[in-house]
Amino acid sequence: MKIIASSVSRKIILGVTIALLSGVLAPIATATNANAAENGEYVCSTGSPLGGGDNGPTYKITDGVVADGGSCAGNVVIPDGVTSIGGFAFAGASSLTSITIPASVTSIGAYAFAYTPALSSITFPASVTSIGAYAFAYTPALSSITFPASVTSIGDYAFYNATALTSATLPAGLTSIGNGVFSGASALTSITIPEGVTSIGDYAFSNARSLNSITIPASVTSFGIVAFAYTTSLSSITIPASVTNIGRNAFEGANALKNVFFLGNAPTVGDGVFDFVTGAIAHIKANATGFPAEGQTWNGLIVAVPPADGGYVCTTGKVPEASDASSTYTIIDGVVSAGSSCVGDVVIPEGVTSIGTYAFYDAQSITSVTLPSTLITLGDFAFERTTSLTSISIPAKVTSIGLGTFYSTRSLESITFAADSKLTTIGD
Repeated sequence: MKIIASSVSRKIILGVTIALLSGVLAPIATATNANAAENGEYVCSTGSPLGGGDNGPTYKITDGVVADGGSCAGNVVIPDGVTSIGGFAFAGASSLTSITIPASVTSIGAYAFAYTPALSSITFPASVTSIGAYAFAYTPALSSITFPASVTSIGDYAFYNATALTSATLPAGLTSIGNGVFSGASALTSITIPEGVTSIGDYAFSNARSLNSITIPASVTSFGIVAFAYTTSLSSITIPASVTNIGRNAFEGANALKNVFFLGNAPTVGDGVFDFVTGAIAHIKANATGFPAEGQTWNGLIVAVPPADGGYVCTTGKVPEASDASSTYTIIDGVVSAGSSCVGDVVIPEGVTSIGTYAFYDAQSITSVTLPSTLITLGDFAFERTTSLTSISIPAKVTSIGLGTFYSTRSLESITFAADSKLTTIGD
């Protein structure tokens, strides 16, 4: 017997099927969107949706993006599920002091926290990959920043005029330092550019007037215009051999700059690259090309060439003859080392810039050391246990003496510093 389903039966079967499928699929859809923050207004201080009894300031969330938080004050909480702090989201929030950002956020928009004068701290979750232009511009209370490794992009002028910022730990994933990122960060004292960065943008550190130390990796190939202009505390910088171009006025007004170490050939430079920098020395390699002869000037810097790499007789500071069996020390790239076998009066030749770590450690028969006028640093434990050394004169250009440099020099009775000494640091 053939059974034919009526139209009514088919409708019933279809309805049951849809109902069953809905029961299976509905939880999946709910799970997919479970962490998304719903559109609407949220209370700044709690990160909770605005309720009937709430009357505090709020911000808005639309499709996972925060906006309109300019009236927020104190500590602001952003709920999980938000993916972006939108452009201008909290700009001008004059009483905002801190913010809690969830792990769902991947980007901080342009001007997001600009002109927030009370913002003193911020922690980025490991999910953040980009920070927009001017995101923290004019945040005069923000004192330190640590970026997670996930950040690969920091927009132009992101910390412009963040005048209280003393330290910033840059992420390893960066490939460039944008234009003006730390321009006007007048309290910033040191910065290490991570390996992998290839360029330092225009005005990147201009007017960072407390910056006294910067480490530049061998991956960097160019400095933008005015990049380090008016970094008035910077006394020394090492420029890797990879740098082939330095933009105009890059170091204009860096009037504390006295030593520029070039590890490669002369880069192409723009006009006025060292304007208003006087008496600074360009320390170059013996085989570097593009520089004039020693003692001449190159873009306002006086060219100095270190002694050739190799061994030097302790008592003369000269390269030994083939038959000379005298004790020697080693000079490599202007740095002295391996002098523990020296005895008597030791002479270091002009052009040397540093006495390296442990250079004369335990050289117990050294009685005197003549240091060159070109010397800049005395390394850690450089003369430790030179127990016969009775006196030493420190040249004027020396800026730092390291940790334990003269430790256990029990016969040392006097250390004489030049009247115009540039010494700023003495280790324990």
